Amino acid sequence: MPEFDKAFTKRGYVRRFQEFQDLMRHRVNEILLVSSLYDSFIFEEDGRLHEMIVSEYIDLNLSHAPGLTRVSTGAEALKMAREQRRFDVMITAMNLGDMHAFELAHQVREEGLSLPVVLLTYDNRELTEMTTQYDPVVFDKVFIWQGDFRLLIAIIKYIEDRLNLEHDVHAVGVQAIIVIEDNVSFYSSFLPMIYT
Repeated sequence: MPEFDKAFTKRGYVRRFQEFQDLMRHRVNEILLVSSLYDSFIFEEDGRLHEMIVSEYIDLNLSHAPGLTRVSTGAEALKMAREQRRFDVMITAMNLGDMHAFELAHQVREEGLSLPVVLLTYDNRELTEMTTQYDPVVFDKVFIWQGDFRLLIAIIKYIEDRLNLEHDVHAVGVQAIIVIEDNVSFYSSFLPMIYT
């Protein structure tokens, strides 16, 4: 072993470098978007949603933009999640053609699919309806879609941070910003700004 390598190993630089390489072990590579055709039209903004996500990833110097697969019904989503097991997060609109988003999330949990389920509502009325009739704890997070596609990037980053936080903080001492906010409208507005 050359003297240079020995000196780096002795001082712990090699171990430290390895720790940095192990950061962000869990990444969102595939998203399963569950929405009716109407909801999909609202999300897509002229069919360019995936293009806008890729463009934003490039602008932020992020390495790999996740793939986006859309299905129209809860049954299709469950079938794909069961059979393909390639999805890292399921994002669903509230009203699907064949079931309510609550039922979809509940079935994902019942079947033991280790897939975070995020709910997108369109306004406070939908959010109020959901929280008064159902227990939102079945969802990993609830957001309100306000027309900003960067919300999807915030959702991706939120899921990645949640999966990686404990390891990254303890292994290397990555610092964390703690945001305390329980108003869905507020955090749905400012998380896209914070993450970008």
